[in-house]
Amino acid sequence: MRHLPQYFRKGSIEKIFICFPDPHFKKKNHRRRIVNPGLLSEYAYILKPKGRIYCITDVEDLHNWHVEHLE
Repeated sequence: MRHLPQYFRKGSIEKIFICFPDPHFKKKNHRRRIVNPGLLSEYAYILKPKGRIYCITDVEDLHNWHVEHLE
């Protein structure tokens, strides 16, 4: 995922869909999540202004974590 900007131009993506990612429950593994503080800047770089990230999960704790970090 660190190489994402090499494949997409800045502001070229309107929507990103993340469906049922691995929750990595242990706190030490949170850095391995597909939505993590380090990768949010990569997503922001390729998203158009007013672009959206859609996340769907069946794990309530992960959903709450996504909402907290994506706001």
